[in-house]
Amino acid sequence: MSASDACPFCRSLDNSVQRFGSGKMQMFHVNCHNCGADGPIADSSAEAERLWKTRPPEPKRGNGHPQSKN
Repeated sequence: MSASDACPFCRSLDNSVQRFGSGKMQMFHVNCHNCGADGPIADSSAEAERLWKTRPPEPKRGNGHPQSKN
């Protein structure tokens, strides 16, 4: 994995694709060895890396103005 694949939580580059399961039931995900974050589960190593690099858009959180408490 490249430098652009830093952990989105701690920014560590110490991460790798982990394989688990056996036989036809193998699955993969990226694991950060620094903070322990896991990426989404995928059917292949390449898919696990792609999902690790992809982040959903941030949810909208109001209009930036505090709500009045009247």
